[in-house]
Amino acid sequence: FCESSNSLEISHIYSPKKMHPAPVVRDCIYRNISPIDGTSLKCLLHSRGINNRYIGKIAMLAKSREDLDHLHTDTEEIVSDEVAATKKKSKKKKGGGSGGGGASGPVTKTTSAGKDLSQGKLWKLLVEDVLQHFLYTLEYNSATHMCTTCGVSRVSLLREFCNKTGVQITSKDYKFSLTAPLNEGDLACIVPVVKHTDFKPLEASGLYELAQVQLQSGNIEVALDYLSGAVQLFAQVFGPQHVNIANCYKVIA
Repeated sequence: FCESSNSLEISHIYSPKKMHPAPVVRDCIYRNISPIDGTSLKCLLHSRGINNRYIGKIAMLAKSREDLDHLHTDTEEIVSDEVAATKKKSKKKKGGGSGGGGASGPVTKTTSAGKDLSQGKLWKLLVEDVLQHFLYTLEYNSATHMCTTCGVSRVSLLREFCNKTGVQITSKDYKFSLTAPLNEGDLACIVPVVKHTDFKPLEASGLYELAQVQLQSGNIEVALDYLSGAVQLFAQVFGPQHVNIANCYKVIA
């Protein structure tokens, strides 16, 4: 236990020095790297071993330089993405766990808890959580103010929120210019969201790899048979719509 504690202390000292976000800002100044949006900047940080919690420091460093307006915009995009994740934490705090049978239980708990939570209170919780997790202060009065100032699409923010929380809403044309564009009737259901569940069916993946080998050898008919079998097995596991099935059809075409 003592050795683990010492290793943890050493890593705590090592991480800020070697994985500091300042070199990222310096590389952006000299155009050694040029992230085009928040997603590419996030991937760049991960490739250098920098967690998204340091995005606040990058935003503060970029804000002080006029030649890094594009980088500040990218950090704002990531922060808006993390705001959606922070909403998930706030929803858990206010709505409790999602245990119980069926989706109606969590929906009922969430909607009943949401009645006591105004937009102002929710935004205050978001500002506090963003400051705590990213050491970055959101200088906006509301989500609408943030979207208008930073040019963040309201549809994109809503989509990220739904993807991260598992909330499914009714498909219709929402008028985001209204003060409250959504109501309780728009909430369809809530599904569990689990990270890192990209498992690989062994038999189907084996047939797909064999098809690739046969294609490289020039045995097209044999490869087509393997691909057809892979499509059937993938469909049994994932259903008719999945990226692996799309890859099979791509090779068949």
